[in-house]
Amino acid sequence: MVKYICTKCYEVNKPINIIGGSTIIEIFLFLTVLFSSVILPLLIITLPVFLIYKHNRHRGDKKNCCPVCKTQTMVPVDSRRGEMLIAEQDRASPQVKSEPVKSRPKPKKPQEQAKKNWLAIGKKRIEAKEYKEAVSALNNALKTDLNNKKTYYLRAFAYSKIADRQKALEDIKTAAKLGHPKAIEYLQKNAA
Repeated sequence: MVKYICTKCYEVNKPINIIGGSTIIEIFLFLTVLFSSVILPLLIITLPVFLIYKHNRHRGDKKNCCPVCKTQTMVPVDSRRGEMLIAEQDRASPQVKSEPVKSRPKPKKPQEQAKKNWLAIGKKRIEAKEYKEAVSALNNALKTDLNNKKTYYLRAFAYSKIADRQKALEDIKTAAKLGHPKAIEYLQKNAA
């Protein structure tokens, strides 16, 4: 059985289908049709309304919904996106346990793979203009590799966007020392 993970609340579970429509409206329309047999004009009006409602009810259906947050945000656990979500959630909150994914082989260098994931997450957070989350992800990336010039450069950018100029300057200097060309160019422009 394939398990799914919710991209919104990180719930690992089997998705559910939510049927659209309202049970209360159905009961009301059914009772109206049932009791309107005495009153013929009411039957002529409510029967077509009831049939149209029953026919169009499926349009509000939602498939593959999260059982917790009821949104259509479930992705398979064994997909690349699912694996990244599980890795992100495991690092963010260790109390949530997930089953190991058996369909994909484990990378030969887990530390390097984790670094790339956190770096990718940091880039995505910057693209989404979520700079505080980007700093957090890039901090995790630096825990695995302190000599990654790209990570320092991206973190400097994120710090500059949240108005932490001192930390941004420290990171841009570190990136330049490690040889990042844009960081070197930035320091040369601003030194003059």
